[in-house]
Amino acid sequence: YRLFFNQSFLWRFFSVRFFSLICQLVTIWLVYLMAIKLTKKPWLGLASAAGVSFHPGFSFIAGGVSYEALGILIATAFIYLVTIKAKTRWLLIAGTIGILIKPDLIFLLLLMPFLLPKKLKWLAFLGLIGVFIGLVLILPLVNQEIRIKSSWLDRFLYTLPLKDYSVYADNLWQTIISRQLLVKTKEYLNIFFTVHWHQIFAWYWGVFGWLEKTLPLTVYPVLKIATIFSVIGLLKVWRRVKFFVLVVFLQALIVIANDWLIFVTTGQIYGIQGRYFLPAIGPQIILMVFGLFNLWPKSQKLFSLILIGLSFGLNLIGLNSLYQYFGF
Repeated sequence: YRLFFNQSFLWRFFSVRFFSLICQLVTIWLVYLMAIKLTKKPWLGLASAAGVSFHPGFSFIAGGVSYEALGILIATAFIYLVTIKAKTRWLLIAGTIGILIKPDLIFLLLLMPFLLPKKLKWLAFLGLIGVFIGLVLILPLVNQEIRIKSSWLDRFLYTLPLKDYSVYADNLWQTIISRQLLVKTKEYLNIFFTVHWHQIFAWYWGVFGWLEKTLPLTVYPVLKIATIFSVIGLLKVWRRVKFFVLVVFLQALIVIANDWLIFVTTGQIYGIQGRYFLPAIGPQIILMVFGLFNLWPKSQKLFSLILIGLSFGLNLIGLNSLYQYFGF
């Protein structure tokens, strides 16, 4: 956006959209490569790439003007680097860039201890726990004494971004001291299972406008059945897919933990939108495709062509929902 700052608004607007499109295309390409690496089957790579390409939620987000497409690309690139056993420094670079784009992408760096040998793994976990405790102790001081008095530090923390976390850490201590942490956690769990739990799945596949228009309700039972069958199919190849499962689980855990942190420290319902889970869309769709394939006869070509057709149809349904909302 800044590169075209001196141009008209339309130049700036469409330059960002064009950049998002490039991020989307590279993401799809990396998903294709990852799927082939995992499954050893090119047709399943095409089916996985189509699943991501025609995903209604991803298509809508990547077609907009935001940092989401870049964040998804960096997360996908990190996971791809893991699959090709890239050197640690490249993983650190990708993970650090991810945090600068979006704090939720801290899950990328949290994955790194799982990639180490057993002897080093526990040391890494202990190190992360130490860093976490240190941040919880130091950030409140930063918020109360330093950040308010030093405007340059305030801007620096905003860039990292640690500004919000320094405020949350400060509020978290206040919540602990006032003995409200357990009470607020119970309140959050009640909200999560009565509200968020029912929204996440629908919103993940596509929500348009200002969280007002979803896909037709008849689509979701089909998607849920496909998800259940894919999980059953993955049990047959658990050893091969366990890292991708870890990625999906840890990324979702960070999203939920962040929402919990905001609630217990501020009392505000921040909410969990489906797009928050899109940084792990590559492993999500690859797992779904590979799981379903394990319950299918041996014709990977026919299976993949059917999935590609269904993915395209799902995208058309999303476009129709989008048209109904905007009405143009």
